[in-house]
Amino acid sequence: MTLSSEQLLALHEAVLATFSRSEWQQLGLISGESDYIGSHDRLLRSLDFNDEDYSGHALRAIKRIAEGKGGAWAFLQIPQLRNWLAQEKPAILPALEHLSTQVPPQLVSNAGQLLALAEGVKQTFKEDDWLKLGIISSFADKIEHHPRLLRSLRFGDPDYEGCVMEILGMMEKQSKPVQEILGGFQKLRDWLSENHPDIARSLWASAERANANVSPQPNLGNPQFPPTLPGASQASPSHFDPVPREQTQLFSTEPSLSSLLATVQAVAVGTENATAYHRAVEQLLSTLFAPGLSEPTIEDRLHEGRKRVDITYVNRDAHGFFRWITDHYPPAPYIYVECKNYSADPGNPELDQLTGRFSPKRGRVGLLICRSFTNKDLFIKRCHDSALDDRGFVIPLDDSDLANLVNAKLHEGDDGVVRTLRSRWARLVK
Repeated sequence: MTLSSEQLLALHEAVLATFSRSEWQQLGLISGESDYIGSHDRLLRSLDFNDEDYSGHALRAIKRIAEGKGGAWAFLQIPQLRNWLAQEKPAILPALEHLSTQVPPQLVSNAGQLLALAEGVKQTFKEDDWLKLGIISSFADKIEHHPRLLRSLRFGDPDYEGCVMEILGMMEKQSKPVQEILGGFQKLRDWLSENHPDIARSLWASAERANANVSPQPNLGNPQFPPTLPGASQASPSHFDPVPREQTQLFSTEPSLSSLLATVQAVAVGTENATAYHRAVEQLLSTLFAPGLSEPTIEDRLHEGRKRVDITYVNRDAHGFFRWITDHYPPAPYIYVECKNYSADPGNPELDQLTGRFSPKRGRVGLLICRSFTNKDLFIKRCHDSALDDRGFVIPLDDSDLANLVNAKLHEGDDGVVRTLRSRWARLVK
């Protein structure tokens, strides 16, 4: 189906006004373009950091999806976008709705099933379910190495919903339908029967008709679930509500932080153990600062690999210390971390190495993590000098500082982390 230039531009304006990552991932699942959206690094990254080129990337993605099988219909399944059009472009909406009637019924049915399954997965899956799904779907590598899926599940982060849709959308491109692959999960079946009974009946009835001709899939506790989905009835896509944090928090924060801190402290000092220390620090910081700092990149390559940084985090903090940094010392889209497993104090070369990774676009805030200081005051003064010379802000933290942060988190929550880091920050700028 072909959209006019006026209709395309109206969709573009609506997307710019209403879309976050989650809406893009939902659109990908509905339209069958999850692979394209997930692999379009600049589209989502430029959205995250409000870059100037986001508008152009968005327009190209909108045009591609609008010219596909789902056309305008796929966009109108996003409630925020539809509501925005109804309010801001009331003359355009009826024409888009008319075009939506031309979408193939099977696409509508399939999208409704996928969204219901995604909602069910979000509500019922634990980490071991994802690992089992990886084994039976040949998606183990994508699931285990996805930068956010399992981590956002563990901590109840709001981007977990989008990660679920991204993975299911990619699985949909396989020869075996994702509906079939998910069939062996009993809790998912039960949830669908209770919350989307029409879709559940459609899936099971169609499988019974096809069962004689299809070999059963590997079973995870439900041999009766249908292996195929011919003739599924039409269903309208639904939009999920956020899952309460307590429903997706698999592990309590306290033992996790305590054990991760112990792992850092147990690494023997010395350059021969640098990698082990580096990895242990990443696990601790990623838990301590979640969900504000996310998507850690290990050994991040800058300038085509001519420079590297031990860990780069995306700063998505909405309420904590790193949001305060964004508000008062912008820009800070990334936070950089260097880890030094030295027996001696870090000096000017280590400080200069980290500040050399800063830039006006990437941000000018970093953490220098080390084992201990014989003269911590001297190094903090060096960091103060760097800030006064406009070379960026480096927060030094040794093992004892990390222990203080963990203790503050366990006893005071995020407020304790903010208080502790603000105290160290004050010594950099006053």
